[in-house]
Amino acid sequence: MTEEKLARIRREFERLQGREKAAHQAVESLRNKLQLISQCQITVEQEGVPTLSELADIGIRTTTTVGLHYKILGQRRQVEASILGYEAEIKNIEAKKASLMVCPECSGKGSVNESKTYERLQEGAIIPVVSMSECALCKGSGRLSLSH
Repeated sequence: MTEEKLARIRREFERLQGREKAAHQAVESLRNKLQLISQCQITVEQEGVPTLSELADIGIRTTTTVGLHYKILGQRRQVEASILGYEAEIKNIEAKKASLMVCPECSGKGSVNESKTYERLQEGAIIPVVSMSECALCKGSGRLSLSH
């Protein structure tokens, strides 16, 4: 494997790490927003009206109490769906990162075939004799070290 290919894998890994970090930050932000929505929902259910700043924080304009209740429910569902979407994206990114970590030279085995010869046994059967050596790229671990 050339240094160019290894550098390309490293860049892709770093790009995925950046996307993963951004997705984690988005999930954290959405969870905070979900807490605010829950607080507003409790206030509305207790026959109260959230303050204008609380409503502005969750992106709702003042309407009637009934309308406010349904807008809060809709906002809650939307945020929950967004959280699920980001969590799925994080799992996808983690799977891609794991696949990039597998050594492409030895396919994660840690050793490579050097030569393959065939021997005939006394009974007449022919068997392959394979000589193996440690993978030079991953040093026998089967995993790439992509961190600097």
